[in-house]
Amino acid sequence: MDAANAYGLMAAYSCYGERTTDIVAPGSRILSTWLTDKALYYPEFSDNNLFYEGFEGSDSLKFYTSADPSKGELCGEISGKKVYNGKNSLKLQGTAEGNAVYSEPVDLTQASGFDSSEAYRFSLNVAGEGGHSCGQAEVMVRLTDGSFALLGDGTSLARGRDGGFNSFNTGAAQILPKNTDYANFQLCLTLKGLDMVFPNGHGEYVYEDGPVYIDNLGIGSTTLPYNYSDGTSMATPMITGAVAVLAGRYPDDSAAMRTARTIGSVTKYDEFKDKCVSDGFINLDQSVTDNPYPVVNAANIAEDTVTIDGYFFGKNPTVTIDGKAAGIQSSEAFEDGGQRLVVSRPADVSGMARVSVTSSEKGEGHQSYDFGKVKNVDYFENTLPLPEDPAFYDIDAYQMVGYGDYLYCIPHYYTFPELVEKLWRFNVNTKAWDQVTLPENTVMFNATAVVWQDKLLIYSYNTGVEDPAAAKPVSIGMILTYDGSTWTQTPGWNDKTFPNSAALVNNDGQLLAVSGIFNNTFNNTVYSVSLENHTLTPMGNTLRAVSGPLVSAGHGQLIVTGGLESGNQNGTLPGVERLTLDNGVYVPSELDMTGIKTGNLSGFASAAVKDGFMLVGPETTDASTDTYTLGTSGGLTPYKKRVDNAALANPSAAAYKGQFYVLARTYTSDSNFIFKSTAVQTEEPVNPDNPVNPDNNNSQAANVGTGITDTLPLAGAAVLLLLCAAGIMVWARKKRKLD
Repeated sequence: MDAANAYGLMAAYSCYGERTTDIVAPGSRILSTWLTDKALYYPEFSDNNLFYEGFEGSDSLKFYTSADPSKGELCGEISGKKVYNGKNSLKLQGTAEGNAVYSEPVDLTQASGFDSSEAYRFSLNVAGEGGHSCGQAEVMVRLTDGSFALLGDGTSLARGRDGGFNSFNTGAAQILPKNTDYANFQLCLTLKGLDMVFPNGHGEYVYEDGPVYIDNLGIGSTTLPYNYSDGTSMATPMITGAVAVLAGRYPDDSAAMRTARTIGSVTKYDEFKDKCVSDGFINLDQSVTDNPYPVVNAANIAEDTVTIDGYFFGKNPTVTIDGKAAGIQSSEAFEDGGQRLVVSRPADVSGMARVSVTSSEKGEGHQSYDFGKVKNVDYFENTLPLPEDPAFYDIDAYQMVGYGDYLYCIPHYYTFPELVEKLWRFNVNTKAWDQVTLPENTVMFNATAVVWQDKLLIYSYNTGVEDPAAAKPVSIGMILTYDGSTWTQTPGWNDKTFPNSAALVNNDGQLLAVSGIFNNTFNNTVYSVSLENHTLTPMGNTLRAVSGPLVSAGHGQLIVTGGLESGNQNGTLPGVERLTLDNGVYVPSELDMTGIKTGNLSGFASAAVKDGFMLVGPETTDASTDTYTLGTSGGLTPYKKRVDNAALANPSAAAYKGQFYVLARTYTSDSNFIFKSTAVQTEEPVNPDNPVNPDNNNSQAANVGTGITDTLPLAGAAVLLLLCAAGIMVWARKKRKLD
């Protein structure tokens, strides 16, 4: 789902994809249920406001440039351009630094129902100019001593949201101070023009000069357990409701046909063109839902023909592929309403190409598919097998680490964690997959690994109670080492002593932990780790505070990519940082992304090779490659080969034993994963002392040594419940909502 804002524009925060999302629905300022103990006051829904102002008449509340109206100038103008409630709002001027305006004093002690013992709240709604601007008002109120103070918890900022009106984010921010001067009630609003930009895949506020609209000012005490929310998480229930309406309207539709009817029941707008499959906004008018646009569900591509499956193709459809006419050889209709067209494959169609079906009754619908290698483009020469076990695909992403004859796949998530009891590994010689069982009663999620002192070193989390008398479970850090046959644990680490979701890296014999979450705060520190002394020593910083970054080390440098920032919910971060060691401190620099599609949120992955680094990620703007080389100085250079025609999501990379391996999610394969490699010059790998071969590793615990201590027995379901209780996974819930 894509989310639209209140002005019919694609919401600034919305995820979108020409091939990967289907339809646009309302997603901004959706009134949603909220926690009762965090209820908010809404003047527009209250029938007992002590005071209300909607700027609907000439006698509306006035604002001045001074707290003393006689010494200031009247400011603001009534406007109908942007409104929250009613027909008008007050347009004031905001500045980047903040423009203070004051309301005229009002004696609220004479208002009907005034009770001096009541704990009153104040609310207003704020918006910026245009379709995406925000606007901000810091709210202060006059006290009985004549000074002005912030409301409630001291965070009384009201910010617009994506062009629309918004109020305070919490109920606590609405509470008026006990010594508010109700006999001379007066507001001080510090107004700032505000815009939101997305340089790193999440919103950042930029202050600027610009209009700020205010509306719906009220004072009262009644609260409601609702809050306005934004995001594709709000658009999704809109579509769920649409599906329910269509189910009642067309009860005989199969599930597949109902899905297609939903996607095809849109009004198309240029604003949404190439932002989703349908190019349109959901429309439940029956004249639309009776005759949806064609929906293409599948294309089976052969040498000379393409077989297209879908719905609502009509009686006399026409087909184009990559803009070229494709003659229909045969047509077939199915009992559930589906249709199949077999068409001639046009000559010289390759790469990602659009399959378009146009019905004479309605119009055009499409989807894009991979028609194979593009002429004059070189690709990674090795397409490698993937595991047959569907459990492999439950993990969002993996970190690949070479050790012995294997690439170990370490679970690395970006949405909702899966608890892992076995590690997948790929034999680089036999091209076969098998699994290594973790120690008994040990589970792992969002781990990081590195080869350290001739062993595979993994840091992850288990969950349990260090103190049996403790009221709440706490997260228990696990540092495990594996020598090819035996697991050993280094006890004593937890989320208070080691950053959760950091990246472990071995840089020329120095063990480092990069970024992660420390004491519930995203951090950007590079730590030197002493396992023996249980100490972390800061050695510099990255440019961004992230969790789950991908870090490669070599030639005295760190290459940092991917990861999530606290406000980002749209995918791993784009961009690349190079950290260089200078007088014992890692100094970061951001690499130039000129010529690369920086809007892609799939992020990069990197690996050290003999003369520098190899990276994979978003493709170049000319679509020539998705792979790059990086020397020890200078910038990214497009590589002569590319991994795949499709965009790569959550990529992982490893340079090992003469190959550069890439494992990534993609939306064109049946498994949604691809695994490929190409020959490169690599550094010599580290081999384990006691390797275990697949023929004597049958995924049973007997193949894992008993050197582990202090393990914490927990059943999988109990682990999940304890994780929730501990709050470890709250930040990682799969959602697209902006808080």
